[in-house]
Amino acid sequence: MLAGYESDGSGTLVGDEVNASLCHVSAHAMVSPYTTPSGQALLMLDSASDATPQFPEGTSGGTVIGMLAIDAPNPGTYRSSDRGACGSMTYDFQLPLPAGTDCSAGTPPACPTNCLSICSSQGCEPCAPNPPSVDYQAAAASDCLGSTQSAFGAWQIELTSATLVDGPDAGGDYLVHGNLRADVLANGNTAVLALSF
Repeated sequence: MLAGYESDGSGTLVGDEVNASLCHVSAHAMVSPYTTPSGQALLMLDSASDATPQFPEGTSGGTVIGMLAIDAPNPGTYRSSDRGACGSMTYDFQLPLPAGTDCSAGTPPACPTNCLSICSSQGCEPCAPNPPSVDYQAAAASDCLGSTQSAFGAWQIELTSATLVDGPDAGGDYLVHGNLRADVLANGNTAVLALSF
């Protein structure tokens, strides 16, 4: 369920190696006291909860996560190539478990490929399936929190409206509407992620 300051986004991820539809990607803007410098405006994207994306056959578990700087929580166009741009975004999904994977063939914590055991001070759980995953990403040279990172891919954000939402669960959050287009990369492959929110 979306909070009162979140827009419900949907879109697609299309490339040579992927063709996916996305829905229930929440979007909102905020002014953060934790950025470097403090008080930067950010566009936040999240489909980690309440998400029901559809994928190419056999894939599962897809999520969109993003924290992208914007000059201000106002209508306008914001690009990863702008001076002072920072942040990153990712679209992650799991591939089908490869045929012939037998997790019972390992002894935790030494599990076969594509299997995983969760261990604690009380021992390890049996080896369980852990399908390979793919991460399509784009990033600016700064993570907005004071650290540098490798820059790759690109994005453009078009905000058509931004409204400050007051209330106990909102603080300095803004309800925003607009579009995002991002060129994202994974394992040498490129794709275009397009969202409307």
